[in-house]
This record gives sequence, structure tokens and C-alpha cells, in this order.
Amino acid sequence: MDGNRRYGRSKYGSITRGHWDGSKTLVDFSKWCLAEGVKVVTVYAFSTENWNRGASEVSALMNIFCKYCDELRVEAVKNGIRVQVLSTETDQVS
Repeated sequence: MDGNRRYGRSKYGSITRGHWDGSKTLVDFSKWCLAEGVKVVTVYAFSTENWNRGASEVSALMNIFCKYCDELRVEAVKNGIRVQVLSTETDQVS
């Protein structure tokens, strides 16, 4: 996932709105993968460099992550999907 900041800034004047739109697009893409029988999807969504962004942007990104994780958990259980989150910064992911 790349370009959500630029997209949000240019379309809305808000980088956070761009991140929300990008997350929604990922949800839609995931539903398409499920419908098409795609067995494995890997998403690289937050690089270590992203931790160096402003505190408010990192907080917004973590809020988005938590919101969608809650929804994903329900869908994963319902559809028998295994979700694995990998991180080198496990102490920072809340």
C-alpha cells in the first residue's frame, strides 16, 4: 500500500482521510480475493520508517489498524480465514 498520504492531501487536504480510503480499498480488495478463491494475500502496510511520521499521523494509522482488525477478526472466524500480522516493532503496535 502506497500513496494514501499523497492521495488524501490532494483530494481532501487531509492525509488521514487518504489513509481511511486506502484501508477501505484494502477491505474491498480482500472481499474480492475471497470471492475469487484467492488462497493467500500478503499486505505490506506499515514500514519501519512510518514510525518516524508525526505522532498524530501514527496514532491515526494505529486507530485505523485497530478498527479494521476488529472487523477482520469477525469475518475471518466466520469464513475460516487465518490472519497473521508480522511486525518487528511488536512493543509499539497497540
